[in-house]
Amino acid sequence: MIKTLLLVLLFVACSGSLFCQSLTGTVYDEHSNVIPGASVYFNGTTIGTVTDENGKFRISMDSIVSTSLIIGSLGYESVSIKTPFSKSEIQVYLTSKLFELPEVVVNAKKSKIQRERYLNVFKGKFLGTSPGGTTCRIINEDDIILKFDKQTNTLHISTDTPIIIENPYLGYLINFYPVDCNIKFENENVLTRNVSCEYYFLGRIYFTDTGNHLRSVLLRRKSAYEGSRMHFFRNFYNNYWTPDEFLLYRESTSNEPINPNEYFEISDTSGLKKISVIDSGSIKNGNKSENVKESFSEPFKILFDGSDVTQIIFKTNLIFLDKYGNYDPLGQVEFNGAMSEKRIGYSLPLDFKLE
Repeated sequence: MIKTLLLVLLFVACSGSLFCQSLTGTVYDEHSNVIPGASVYFNGTTIGTVTDENGKFRISMDSIVSTSLIIGSLGYESVSIKTPFSKSEIQVYLTSKLFELPEVVVNAKKSKIQRERYLNVFKGKFLGTSPGGTTCRIINEDDIILKFDKQTNTLHISTDTPIIIENPYLGYLINFYPVDCNIKFENENVLTRNVSCEYYFLGRIYFTDTGNHLRSVLLRRKSAYEGSRMHFFRNFYNNYWTPDEFLLYRESTSNEPINPNEYFEISDTSGLKKISVIDSGSIKNGNKSENVKESFSEPFKILFDGSDVTQIIFKTNLIFLDKYGNYDPLGQVEFNGAMSEKRIGYSLPLDFKLE
């Protein structure tokens, strides 16, 4: 049985609200040599390009996307720019990456069977076991580095190149760049995808639309969107609550939906929504003689379409939200339940629009 799920993709909200239809720049190495073929993309979207033979790039778009601009190339450390539109011309210098092989690595040479077990667990938790997840295929499995820490029973997942995922179910090719990905097991015996564990996947992601716009694919995209975290936060941004979509409940009193305006203060700031979570003042009884204030944790339940239930826990009293459903800070909002089951196999780019 799954204890905890926190599947997050590194989307960092930008504080600016400038308007520009194109972004240009040049990518260099630490010796001021241009880098052709470097990838330049907006995190979590389908918006991106590669540098030409002169290291230059241009990205054109219909509207501003409030996520970081990621610049990277094989053999170099990636750079993340939170406010790319604050400059008319971007100059980026990438530094060479130092490659160090972990001391304890589960690889084919050491134990092919053991690696296969860990890899199967990772794919099950990361891609998901839904039709979207089981249809996905990781193209470069051999590039995935699996390091198991026996002291903590934790599997650490990393790569020197992006994990390339083919998702024909939704018509996307996905590049996932791991930042902090790990699976913590109850013990060191890993047998199946359904093994009891806690897992956390943090990384940067870039979507490429494969061009398969058959009606069946578009309908599956619509289904993946409905009831997702993106759908929820876009509704939250617009302060839109309805029984046909989302209703909010208190964790302790879940019989009747609550008025979100009594629990959240929403204001506009630089094109974003500033959402303040009102502390309920919950007190933890340390012992009979004194009360100890808990660290901030406000749990709610979300009901979608009258059936799908998700627990959402705010670990901070302040988040920033944009119209795309992108929120910051990501690590301070946890999900369990229906929404958390929509993993990479059901992931959509931030610039996704319903047809």
